[in-house]
Amino acid sequence: MNFPGKKKMQFLLPATPSLKEYFLSLSRAKKFVFGLTLLFFITGGAFLAVGVYSAISPAVSPKASGSGLVSPTDFFGRASKSGGPASSDSNSTADKTAADPLNGVLYTPAEAAAFLARRPMAVMINNHPLARPQSNLSQADLVYEAVAEGGITRFLAVYLSNEPDKVGPVRSARKYFVDFAKENDAWYAHWGGASTANAANVYDYMRTIFVSSIDASWAGDKAFWRDFSRNVPIEHTGYTSIPKLYDVAYAQYPDQPRAWHNAVSSWFFKDDAEVALRPDSQVISFNFWDLPDFAVTWNYDKESNTYLRSQGGKAQADNETQKTLAAKDVVVLFMDEKPLNDEKAHLLYTTTGQGKGMAFLDGKALPITWSRLSVDERTRFIAENGEDLKLNRGQIWVEILPTGDIINYK
Repeated sequence: MNFPGKKKMQFLLPATPSLKEYFLSLSRAKKFVFGLTLLFFITGGAFLAVGVYSAISPAVSPKASGSGLVSPTDFFGRASKSGGPASSDSNSTADKTAADPLNGVLYTPAEAAAFLARRPMAVMINNHPLARPQSNLSQADLVYEAVAEGGITRFLAVYLSNEPDKVGPVRSARKYFVDFAKENDAWYAHWGGASTANAANVYDYMRTIFVSSIDASWAGDKAFWRDFSRNVPIEHTGYTSIPKLYDVAYAQYPDQPRAWHNAVSSWFFKDDAEVALRPDSQVISFNFWDLPDFAVTWNYDKESNTYLRSQGGKAQADNETQKTLAAKDVVVLFMDEKPLNDEKAHLLYTTTGQGKGMAFLDGKALPITWSRLSVDERTRFIAENGEDLKLNRGQIWVEILPTGDIINYK
């Protein structure tokens, strides 16, 4: 039987035993048609194979190679089965939507989940001139400063988002610093403390208000050590490690919550003021008592929108970074100071109730009222309009001055 068109298609179905011999016998025009047809089938098959593969396994983005991220589209430009686009920059501003509850700094949800799996760690830090510069104060989320005795101040550095391996020098506990640890639901690390038979007894007080102590006097080298490299008296040589403090805390207090659980409220936060709205300069200065070594100056830097710290007439740096300490917010609270007139010259500060203060941020000076109904609550900063003050996101310094002290700013 003869099929119409069979003769026209004969060059595609060679009867000769050798395809090579058949191809060589063709005219130039038929060779061209043969090659073009063969190329069409090869490229078409390859294109189809790639399409099928990409539908099954979306292509990996070049920027995400090795990171587990996938391209939002397959070979044909269709949405991939990964569920949508994924950024290769996990630290982009758009991804940072989770706020640090202590200072408002924004992190990615994954970063925040990591540090919210723990409660804050508050550490008593020595601020004697021989203890300066301190290690990793710049890594704290929040720092309090108040007089310990004799006009000599100490710091309470509160860590949550960072876990530095060296913090210090560490010093002994004082009752009102326990109150500040309490308002952050923090573990409280220190090297000894006031144990006198009067209202200054810090150990009785910690048990009363349920603040968990991590004391070098019993934790020892599990979390604390001496560093004699600076050739200073022994009371200025004590250091600790935040990760080691957590290890000790979990072992010593196995029944206590480990994770941040909103036991206390957070302050309110906002974004920085635009550069055009910031002043060129601002200088804040004050002293706690009258010792020159403890006079504080904060110099405002317009570009970074931070306040750079000096004390005793010198820039105060972090020993680990050699950079000047900088705060996004400086909050000064006036609190009633009460001397106990004991042999250790211990003091008390009234940390509950209410009082006056000043907040410095964005190069501005803002009068505030502080209010704290009980030690179980966080201190509120109330603006002149009666609303809670909104702080800038970043490291916060809270300065405790005796009521009646003077702040100079210009």
